[in-house]
Amino acid sequence: FGLVATVYVSSSCIPSVALPFPQTLQEVEVPVVGNRQCNCLNGVGTVTDNMICAGVLAGGKDSCQGDSGGPMVSKQGSVWVQSGIVSFGFGCARPNLPGVYSRVSRYQSWIKSRIRSNSPGFVQFISSRLDSDSNYTCPGL
Repeated sequence: FGLVATVYVSSSCIPSVALPFPQTLQEVEVPVVGNRQCNCLNGVGTVTDNMICAGVLAGGKDSCQGDSGGPMVSKQGSVWVQSGIVSFGFGCARPNLPGVYSRVSRYQSWIKSRIRSNSPGFVQFISSRLDSDSNYTCPGL
């Protein structure tokens, strides 16, 4: 995929270790993972088109419990765009289990219908890269 997202998080995430919440906002950069691959890794049927996944497949970087509702942003040229909202994952920073985020673009109509003033701007992203996820296969998908 080649896209990198920055997730702003409020938890400290070390796999299997409970840590106190930090006093300053944290951020982590994680690569976007295609939905087909994410569905295979998290369990077929878990990830829908209303979701976007991101995570380091080797593990070690992720959002975690306490981060739900936080922003996932991506840089489109010189503009930062909120592309996701922290939703869920199976554990934190575990290998081959990328985090799952709500895909903001799928809720564009709903967002516009709720905001009465200062209407939000939306950008269209068109990738010039090959979609390697379209060839990703696993049993049941």
